[in-house]
Amino acid sequence: MLTSIRAVVVMGLLAVALAPTAPVAWAQSAEQQKADEQRAKAIAANGEKLLKAKQYVEARAKYVEALQLGENGKYNQKVLEIDAAIDKEIRKELDAAEKLFEAGNYHQALARLDATLPLRKEDPTVLFNRALIAHKQGRKQDAVKHLDSALGGVSNEKERIRLMQLKTQWETGESLQTVAPAQQEQLKDLNAELAANESSAETCKTLRAVAGSLANSPSVVFNLAKCAEDEGNLEEASRLLDQYLALAPEAVDGAETKADVEEVRELERRAGPEVVTLYSEADRAARKGQYKRAIDALTRAAEKAPQLAETQVKLARLHQGAGNIEAARTHYQKYLSLEARPAMVAPVRDEIAALEKRAAEYQALVDPARERLLTWMHRYIVDGRPMGSAASSDELKSIAEQLQKAAVMMPLGTELNRMLGTIYLIDGNYGPARKAFGAVAEAGEPIWFYATANGVNGWEKNVLTKVEVHGRKVRVLGVTKIDKKGFVALTDGSTPSARLAGLLTPAQQPAAGSKTPFLEIASVSNAETDDDSVRLTWSDDPAAASSAKREVRLTPFRFTNMAPASGPPSRRFANPYTKLFRDFADVQVKLGAERMTGGEKFGFAMQMAAAAYAGGAMALAGGAHSTANIVAAAMRSATWATIELQNAMDRQARMFQETQFKIMPLEDPKPVFRKDVLR
Repeated sequence: MLTSIRAVVVMGLLAVALAPTAPVAWAQSAEQQKADEQRAKAIAANGEKLLKAKQYVEARAKYVEALQLGENGKYNQKVLEIDAAIDKEIRKELDAAEKLFEAGNYHQALARLDATLPLRKEDPTVLFNRALIAHKQGRKQDAVKHLDSALGGVSNEKERIRLMQLKTQWETGESLQTVAPAQQEQLKDLNAELAANESSAETCKTLRAVAGSLANSPSVVFNLAKCAEDEGNLEEASRLLDQYLALAPEAVDGAETKADVEEVRELERRAGPEVVTLYSEADRAARKGQYKRAIDALTRAAEKAPQLAETQVKLARLHQGAGNIEAARTHYQKYLSLEARPAMVAPVRDEIAALEKRAAEYQALVDPARERLLTWMHRYIVDGRPMGSAASSDELKSIAEQLQKAAVMMPLGTELNRMLGTIYLIDGNYGPARKAFGAVAEAGEPIWFYATANGVNGWEKNVLTKVEVHGRKVRVLGVTKIDKKGFVALTDGSTPSARLAGLLTPAQQPAAGSKTPFLEIASVSNAETDDDSVRLTWSDDPAAASSAKREVRLTPFRFTNMAPASGPPSRRFANPYTKLFRDFADVQVKLGAERMTGGEKFGFAMQMAAAAYAGGAMALAGGAHSTANIVAAAMRSATWATIELQNAMDRQARMFQETQFKIMPLEDPKPVFRKDVLR
């Protein structure tokens, strides 16, 4: 969740910039500011009354509402105090639940945990303890489900990895791995790679390098099978999954894994190895958001084996996911013409009947989310009038959850994925950002972010720009600056989106003679993290050996980030933006070290507050919850969805879910009843 996002705009970064021919100031008028302050004061007064009455949830909502009108340190502090009071009330219930738990009264302990729901719906500590109780009761599936939900609210990387190790133990029954100290550190680094899940190819390479000494580890064997599957080697994947099932016969996912293996083997018996290979290619492409490639592979599979009904339903779900309703309907109908079994036909008929309803539900979720995100970003970039940090955190989290529900209806929507990618990137959650932006790039559109630009000849310092990446081509367009009048727009246009140089559409190139700052790089050659910035280098004529090298330093805009300008936290902040050039411009990149150097360790005691930055706080929106949980959340408002349709939508969502690795159990996660705050 967005529990640790803080909304801080570093105004000093946006000093003096190049003025356009006719600058337009969008700063809030003194009269409007005063009116907003009075409104906020009245709302906060109501919040104070509720706080005195110990109506904490209602009081918090009022202070957040007040903060939506502008930053106010006093109101932010009140929200922190209320959160602390809520934590205290939850702790009382946890104390009572712990005593019941230790006495073996699990049902009564669960009742005390349920008493916390009105205070905080998805408190990670409460969810963890629910998981622990389910495990004690022998309800393995429920234990893993609750632990998965708890992980959705934990942003601390070390804590997340510890809990993910526990999840592996509960899923597989695997014991702790005992290895030499040197290998222990190597495996810890590998676990971090597995948890980040950013580069399957690199992770698999590292995994194979250490697998020899861990041949009897169920998690290692399972991960190797997933690597083979991602590489299209289904025979090896099936062999390794058989080995996994032998090593972990009571695995929670054992039945599902066995069914997957049998499905592949049955498909090969019916259609031959060539069709199996095409299915594998389509599955890999779908997991990466490359739906055109997936459709192409399945189309070839349909030509090879036209009798296979499941090819048609896979094609239908791909087209539906991209919003191609009529194409989806056509393939569903082809499926019905090939499949006669009633049990298989019924859910597909439900899917056909729900096509328009899903499209309408998608639009009903995306349209307001778009307006909310546009308003949120406009306040930061154009108005220079951010919300208070608590309000900003709650608003961004709420928008992300709304978009995630929409993704259940139409997971490949370009507009949807652009917004989700933007939110994940703002929060430093690069894995989900890359996946979302992959769908945007697949549609042939650029991806972008906002950053201050320095080092461009003819530009003054710290012009706030929109940076568009389209392959190796990069465009940098000035958006705003700050002068004595406040924030000043550098772009033409009367709409909020136009003043952002297009929040969801590519920017229009400035007209000839315009003084709007504009830079077009035909082919970026390198991207490197430089403290809190990304340094790009290129040549105007890459083919000419004598062509001079040029560079620009882009500092991503700090919407919700408190990382300092240098050191590991700053590099952790900038690295996701550098990775964009690696993954979407296919250029050589150099990432910044996220661990402290010797000199930084020496000064650590003087920089505790800065080094405390964690980043990646939005675990819920980033996909830590299980696919089934996300589908269930979306279905709560979709009253027209049958159980069969929900199951079908769950299967569709899993088509686009990236490879999920298991974290190797290396350290004791201490599965005891928790009363400390999990964040």
